[in-house]
Amino acid sequence: MKYAYMTALLFSCLLTHLSAQSNLKAGVAYFGHTLTHPGGVLELELEREFSERASLPFRIDLGYYRHARNHDGLFLDAHIGLRQYARSGFFWEESIGIGILQTMLNGEDGVFEVGEDGTVRRGSVFNQPDLMPSVTLGLGWDLTHRQDRKTLLWLRPKLYWQYPQKLVSVYHVAVQAGFSWQLR
Repeated sequence: MKYAYMTALLFSCLLTHLSAQSNLKAGVAYFGHTLTHPGGVLELELEREFSERASLPFRIDLGYYRHARNHDGLFLDAHIGLRQYARSGFFWEESIGIGILQTMLNGEDGVFEVGEDGTVRRGSVFNQPDLMPSVTLGLGWDLTHRQDRKTLLWLRPKLYWQYPQKLVSVYHVAVQAGFSWQLR
């Protein structure tokens, strides 16, 4: 039930920001869970520009990573933040986000569990979905500086929490490196 509320909150934030949008961007990136476990991210971003040098981006990320011989992760999260541009095209940004992380155990022989009667049987590879609050910082470059349609190249270190992971909150560090281009 809490995930239904969170999904409703994500879509209401998106609809609220749609009325004030000034441009829409799509992006693709490398996602490195704890820097070394590879993955990817697709993003959709609405950016409201307050001036030539400041904007309020709202971004939705859909991502995947593979932690070999451990688990795979699939996540959907939404971020809102502040982006500031320099005259040279360089920009920096910060954002906070919330999302859902679904992890799946991986192993060559499958996943097994011991029943109450002591028998061993195959188990589910899906863990319980986790809440994924995050903080992201970013640096980037507007490759099409002072043109109508922006193409951005960026690097975003990210700190996110996985809650509840075995009844506790676990934080992870990740890096996103990618580019986005303006659709309209």
